[in-house]
Amino acid sequence: MAPIDRRSPPRQIPNVEGDGPLFAPAGDVYFRGREGSYGFEYRVRADGTGLRKVSDHPVIEPEAISPDGRWIVAYARPSEEQTGMMLALPSGGGPP
Repeated sequence: MAPIDRRSPPRQIPNVEGDGPLFAPAGDVYFRGREGSYGFEYRVRADGTGLRKVSDHPVIEPEAISPDGRWIVAYARPSEEQTGMMLALPSGGGPP
């Protein structure tokens, strides 16, 4: 995390590792974290607290978050057996 005005150096969010960060309007950070051989969408506060898994659908690439922060658009797999497709995952959990 770093401010875009470059007044302070970047800092790592503690206790998380992942890729494809998306920044929600309320300040939460969504990212793809690895779990075994698959990636899943996770959510965490910028200070590293409140980490939780958003969806049980394997995520290949997070793409965008809705302006109200309620939906994450990701190239994901509906199940481990199916090929990927664009899905809108609710940020609060639940079916796409």
